[in-house]
Amino acid sequence: MTRSTNARGSILVFLPMFILVGFASAGDPAQTEKTSNLPSCPVMGEPVDFSLQTDTEDGPVYFCCKRCIKKYQEKPAEFAKEVAGQRDALKDLPRTQISCPVTGKPISPKAFVDVGGRKIFGCGRKCVVKIAADMDKYEGKTESFTYQTKCPVMGVDIDPAVSLAVDGGSRVYFCCKKCVKAFEDNPAKYTPNLDAQGYGALARTIVQQTK
Repeated sequence: MTRSTNARGSILVFLPMFILVGFASAGDPAQTEKTSNLPSCPVMGEPVDFSLQTDTEDGPVYFCCKRCIKKYQEKPAEFAKEVAGQRDALKDLPRTQISCPVTGKPISPKAFVDVGGRKIFGCGRKCVVKIAADMDKYEGKTESFTYQTKCPVMGVDIDPAVSLAVDGGSRVYFCCKKCVKAFEDNPAKYTPNLDAQGYGALARTIVQQTK
């Protein structure tokens, strides 16, 4: 293992298989570009809603409506090809990391694994080393990420530490606390912005709860 220090004072650790582990001295935000083309529902072929999913041994499968979930669960083997296509599409979809895949704790923007330009963050150095040693295991923990990469109020990158809890354990993420207040005051106004990122069902749930 070799060590080098870059101009910003970050320590870079080179591991086998060209995996780069970084412990940055300045923030490398765990954020991505705006969600564009949503993957397709394996049943209907319509754009998915990430609020509607079922868990399988190979990870979650997303759907466009609750009826599709039921139909899939009755005969999952019939939709194997479509599910594989959805997972291929998800690999290239922008997403934002919200927690350490090892501990579930908040991430540290100073500790990350860089694989081909894609960063996976941990909560500290020990977790980053574990992630680097078993990328398939930890990158596959989809609960550590959200595909809602933009604040529904301002349209800028979310801050994973700023969110609003919704019944059922889901969360809506924002760029700042002021946007949380604006959203709570008028959630219906910002529903289209969540819908565009694949969280329309979640947004409508919030609207119903505030009536």
